Amino acid sequence: MRWWLVLGLVWATGCGAAKKSSYEPSASYKMADHEGRFGGAASNENTYMLDDMMPAPAPPPMEVMDDDGMADVMLAAPEAEAAPSTPSEPPDDGPARMVFYDGWAQVRTPRAEELVDEVVSLVESVDGYVESRGLDRVSARVPVERFDEVWAQVLAMGPVERRHLGADDVTDAFADLSLRLKSLEATRERLAELLAKATEERDKLELIQQIHRLTEQIEVMQAQVQTLQNLASMSRLTVEAVAPELHGHVAAELPAGMQWIDGLSAWSTWISGALDKPVKLPTPEGFVRLDKREYSLQSADGATLRGLSLRNDPQGSAAFWRQAVVDRIGEQLDDGATTDTSGWAMVRFVEQGAKEPYVWHLGFRVHGKHLQVLQLTYPTEVLEARYHSEVLAVLGGGAS
Repeated sequence: MRWWLVLGLVWATGCGAAKKSSYEPSASYKMADHEGRFGGAASNENTYMLDDMMPAPAPPPMEVMDDDGMADVMLAAPEAEAAPSTPSEPPDDGPARMVFYDGWAQVRTPRAEELVDEVVSLVESVDGYVESRGLDRVSARVPVERFDEVWAQVLAMGPVERRHLGADDVTDAFADLSLRLKSLEATRERLAELLAKATEERDKLELIQQIHRLTEQIEVMQAQVQTLQNLASMSRLTVEAVAPELHGHVAAELPAGMQWIDGLSAWSTWISGALDKPVKLPTPEGFVRLDKREYSLQSADGATLRGLSLRNDPQGSAAFWRQAVVDRIGEQLDDGATTDTSGWAMVRFVEQGAKEPYVWHLGFRVHGKHLQVLQLTYPTEVLEARYHSEVLAVLGGGAS
């Protein structure tokens, strides 16, 4: 039997295995319970808490799926290896869930730098670390088992203007990618065996090309595995200080249907009035998707990408909504440069006054009766330079 016939059998078998392991998430922690605090009293500010607040267990080794397709050559893993091992599986309660917590709070204080220093000290006391910080905000990572404790202490540091606590269950993504990664690795091993037996130079060259292609895809997956493992073991916490004199800096109330603009923040992934209608785009290189049902992505070093849908009411073009956002919040940020990319009306904001400012891109696109909003936050300009070309590439080629 010639090598190409064997390779064809390998390909057919692997494609079947890939189809069987398609990702169908079964559960995800969601946010509920709207509550806000201003000066200790209840208000109508938007706040999200977990339905079932519980510490996430220490995650087992994780593996993440590649949304943008797999190798042309696939091989089904042996039956004995079909299911990934889960060392921490309890005998009766099912496998331990792997959850990424992401908390964001705006705290009112006249001493922003002191608040930031206080948060940094708290994070370091629980063996966490700072991802980025500015004059009036800090983003940090804390061990998942200490997150509840740190979150409660942050909320006690002063009157809370707004807060958002999210949680993404990445257990199903891990299980799916485990099978797919094992299949890719088994395929590469089989191709290496065929290469060792090949005698014709043309056959050897084709096999080497396939092995090289598989190796690149395996390396991407392994990076995603490490990213999700870090996210599940170290939760994110972002605190912004809000000066009392700046509260309610815009006197005029926005028209009906536009109030969500006042709730925008570079560090919050939630928008008031968002619909259960996900934006459909590929995953840029360097990011990992947390939930297949939502367009919520993270990079290993803190960049975030989130796509949401809103009702296009009042009805307007993408450029109209971009200008509305610039008019409302543009004075609080630097830059404000606008671009148009493949139907997306984009605007770039930069943090004011910081030595290492964060960069915040917002994108708007009208799709049918809906307005799609894209939020992209880079903790530093270095990360923007690293990832932004990849993001623009998927905006140009994504489905809607």
